[in-house]
Amino acid sequence: MTTTWTAVDQKLDVFLNDPLAQNDDGTYRVQTYDRRLRINSWNWAQDIFVHHTPMQRRLTLTMRSGNREAILPEGWYAVEGIYDPDEGQWWMPMSRRPGYHQAEDETVLEYWVWDNRLYLQDSVSRDLVLYYWAYWPALEYTVGDNIGRENAPVYDIAMKAEQILVPRWAEIAMIHLTCASCLVPGAIEASDINQWKVWIDAGNPEHNPRLQQAWYHMQMYDNIMTRVPPAYSRRDVWQ
Repeated sequence: MTTTWTAVDQKLDVFLNDPLAQNDDGTYRVQTYDRRLRINSWNWAQDIFVHHTPMQRRLTLTMRSGNREAILPEGWYAVEGIYDPDEGQWWMPMSRRPGYHQAEDETVLEYWVWDNRLYLQDSVSRDLVLYYWAYWPALEYTVGDNIGRENAPVYDIAMKAEQILVPRWAEIAMIHLTCASCLVPGAIEASDINQWKVWIDAGNPEHNPRLQQAWYHMQMYDNIMTRVPPAYSRRDVWQ
């Protein structure tokens, strides 16, 4: 369930780097797409992927305001359930039916979510465990000094952490979605250049090769994702 940015970056090279710029040992003389663009595109891909498969997390709640209210953790996506280990009981999400007051069985305890807070029907003085879905942690990096030529600047990009949390089956889908995002700026640039050509040379938007590649990677992402059922389907409490 974990990989590293170095491993992912090498796989992105297969789709994004110019094969004519390879050295004899198979390495690339130039990385075709800026590493900052690659990292940001991966983070965007994670925020799209979360709607299919969020990260599973759990924690012990710290109750406030008369033991009836708790602040949800940073990065939460949706609440899966509240469990009372002392009573061996799950709390139930409050119904939003018009005129509804509480569960018919008064022994069933209810909760609801509003903004970034969790509210309980009754106060409790014991620990409750929150099971929740979360966003995948974003990759963070720092930008160092220019290590390239002035007319083609290259900046030293240092990762704050190499580890990436992603399901193994989804890694190739995420790589395709990242590639699609990386190709869009080049497609826009090609469109800007084409506007100065005569009509027959400029072609139509669908003739843009970078745009065609972006659509290919999007289709590959969609094809892979349709093979796996969504891990999360309740869409009424997301952040």
